[in-house]
Amino acid sequence: MTPDAQTCDLKASPYNLDDEQIAWVEETLAGMSLDEQVGQLFTNLFHFGPDAFSGNPYTAEEIEKFHIVVARYRGGTSNKVQDLLNRLQKASKIRC
Repeated sequence: MTPDAQTCDLKASPYNLDDEQIAWVEETLAGMSLDEQVGQLFTNLFHFGPDAFSGNPYTAEEIEKFHIVVARYRGGTSNKVQDLLNRLQKASKIRC
């Protein structure tokens, strides 16, 4: 990404990234499809409760389809939440 294409100064607060970290960001973004980049904008809420739409077998499919990178959760035991987070990380294309 050229300096003209940047929309913010990644070296300034609140990011405070060094050159190596900025290179990782630029390389990662360059390797992402538009759908994957759009997926970075949304937060998914997983709810452990009677509606049962979280922690279900479709979690990995949802991540693949919607490129979920930020997850919030409500309810659930620490084991259920950790299992969900592990499944989300395993399904994620980007590794930190």
